[in-house]
Amino acid sequence: MNSWKTIWTQYHSSSKNSHVFQDVWLFSSTTHKMLFLTSLVGFFYSLYLYALETRWWLILAVIFELSALLLLEKLKDRIVLDQYGDPKESQVPPETKGHRSTRYLMFKKKLASENITKSHVEDCFDLVDIQIDMTSSSGSLYKKYSNFVIGLFAGLLVAIWRELNLDELVLIGISIFFVSILIMVILSLFPSKLEKLKEMKYFMHLYCREIQ
Repeated sequence: MNSWKTIWTQYHSSSKNSHVFQDVWLFSSTTHKMLFLTSLVGFFYSLYLYALETRWWLILAVIFELSALLLLEKLKDRIVLDQYGDPKESQVPPETKGHRSTRYLMFKKKLASENITKSHVEDCFDLVDIQIDMTSSSGSLYKKYSNFVIGLFAGLLVAIWRELNLDELVLIGISIFFVSILIMVILSLFPSKLEKLKEMKYFMHLYCREIQ
């Protein structure tokens, strides 16, 4: 058995945030799906009306956004309990960031189904460390370019900000806040390679604490 390939494959294919949302959608009832789609359509339509001229449509957009996010969270907790077991009975991560506890339960279930034991996982820790070292030493050009773009955007935003009155500042500030929440949800679906490798090592340690 190629334990390293199995661990690598199961983590990268089955322990992603996109897979969490895929399961939530797959196992949700038709009613819940319709409620979520209604909230999503309402959010984008309200933003469209806000962009045209009616500024206070932004409030409705915020309500629709919060409704969609709260519904997703509620459905996720129910799906996890039904499909992967009670998190309280497992060595799940205490952090809630990025649905980490949910994704660990997915990872554990997949490895257990492949008969991966504690000794199999322990034999692969040196390979994870090598991958982390290789990834840490690359990507410096991308980081420099990202910093340049962020600085340029911040300067442009400050220039525009000075030309606005108080009401416009308040509305744009609220818009930026809630749109940024949506962007963060989307970006959480695509963590960096280094983040994924470190998290995989973390999951492997947790798995070793539970499985013999």
